[in-house]
Amino acid sequence: MELIIDRTDLQNLLKKAISATEKKSALPILSNFLLEAKEDKLIVQGTDLEVHVSVSVFAKIEKEGKACVNAKKLTDISRLLPSNEVYIKSEESSLKDKVRQNKVFPSSGSF
Repeated sequence: MELIIDRTDLQNLLKKAISATEKKSALPILSNFLLEAKEDKLIVQGTDLEVHVSVSVFAKIEKEGKACVNAKKLTDISRLLPSNEVYIKSEESSLKDKVRQNKVFPSSGSF
């Protein structure tokens, strides 16, 4: 999965989706987002098994794909990104941003 998205759009998207994720759960997957880069959209989904939120925003998709990532970590990191345009790439079991070319954090896996 590879995409380019406006930082503000990403932050707004994550704020909406995080409301549906579990903060403390017996099922760790419920504290994650499912990110899906498809056609010309980034789709973010979260659930606590009672409420399901699926939100999307236009993004430049360079390579379609899916990844499951920790919702809080991704939301926190999105606030710290220095540029207005964010390049996100999933590699094996991690996400990277092109601004710093650093490993941002491990994802829970690719689909």
